[in-house]
Amino acid sequence: MPDASEPVLDLEALKWSEAEHDADTERRDALDRREAERLATVAAELRRASGAEHPDTLAARRDLVMYAHEHPGRVERLLDLVDPLAADCLRVLGPDGQVTISVLAVQAMERLDEDECEGTAASEAPAVLAALVERQTRLLGPRHPETLRLRRRHVACVCRAYKLTHRAGHEPPAPDGHRRLLRLWAELAAEHADALGAGHPDTFACRDEEAAEHCEFGEHDGEALRYAALAADQARVLGPYHPDTLGSRESHLTALAETGRPEEAAESARLRPVLVADCVRALGRDHRITQFALES
Repeated sequence: MPDASEPVLDLEALKWSEAEHDADTERRDALDRREAERLATVAAELRRASGAEHPDTLAARRDLVMYAHEHPGRVERLLDLVDPLAADCLRVLGPDGQVTISVLAVQAMERLDEDECEGTAASEAPAVLAALVERQTRLLGPRHPETLRLRRRHVACVCRAYKLTHRAGHEPPAPDGHRRLLRLWAELAAEHADALGAGHPDTFACRDEEAAEHCEFGEHDGEALRYAALAADQARVLGPYHPDTLGSRESHLTALAETGRPEEAAESARLRPVLVADCVRALGRDHRITQFALES
């Protein structure tokens, strides 16, 4: 990791103004909107040329709903698109089709999103995803990247359902319940490294989700340790100034500050100007990671 021997920066002068922040948000929204429109156009053209239930059309419709799921706000109520698509996929491709499995996973997560918005008890989404993982494992094997990606969705879903159920007051949290869930993330990260390799992008993605889940449960010591280890491994594989490495370094410093211990907060404050200088040098002042580092 870079040391702290950096020139003094005027951090306040590097921060976006409110107008710059709004302009960046508008640019990103416009890009997301154009991509959603492009995917919708592709699906519509395939529907006209080949029919709504042609496998290529179903795959294009799947691409649209997956993008909209990962970029909320592109579709008013995504389930209005997902539910008929899921029915078409089951009828045409069957339950073992890869497009079917991915659409059913999005459908389950969208229903959980609705539960969260409405403040109701968690739906059957975790059980649905568990069944999809079992099917995918039978089809592709436990070490296949698609199986592992689906397992990440499942564990994330289980964690969200746990938090939703207890936040809504439907049942008290189980003793050490969240630590059991964190162990699931640790086991899954280890399986990713064993199956795909320690430097595989999906392994890094899983470790990032594991660290972020520690934050969600208020386990900031574990979060800081995991982001520090992740940043070190990303620096070795991707380089010290890769955006993913810099993003993990930023998350590590934020986690240190959130531990509540003065010595950790002081270390975070000492290292943040170093991180900002690296971000400005590698990514530029107007990159979002640079601004995250400044805002924190």
